[in-house]
Amino acid sequence: MFDLFLGVRARDWNSEFLARAKDNEAARKAGNRRIELSQVPQTKLSLPLSAYTGTYSGEMFGDAKVTEEEGKLVVRFLPSPYFVGDLEHWHFDTFRVKWRDSIVYPFPRGFVTFTLNAQGKVDEMKIDVPNPDFDFKELEFNRKP
Repeated sequence: MFDLFLGVRARDWNSEFLARAKDNEAARKAGNRRIELSQVPQTKLSLPLSAYTGTYSGEMFGDAKVTEEEGKLVVRFLPSPYFVGDLEHWHFDTFRVKWRDSIVYPFPRGFVTFTLNAQGKVDEMKIDVPNPDFDFKELEFNRKP
């Protein structure tokens, strides 16, 4: 319709957008496969789960609290009660985060990595969730005493 109105050659927009959608889906699946292949199998946490719990503070988003619930870690962003994710051990001190259904926008799965200081204590939490709308890489949290 717009092609006719603008006086340009007609194009099959539906086919073009369908092809783009298929390409995007194939790229997403390939990206997920690369992530799955990057997992180092049979690694263990550096510390017991309880050592990762606590409140972490970030300049951009405020405080986040990590708790242990039913033998698993859960992260909650305190400024937003809807921003809750379950953490599943991925490898080393990295967890895969699965956001709960309480989030209005369905963020993809991502990763939470804890870093230890020279004394072997958790002192930082970094969040990396691939998302074109929100740069999670800016979410770095320091552990509160």
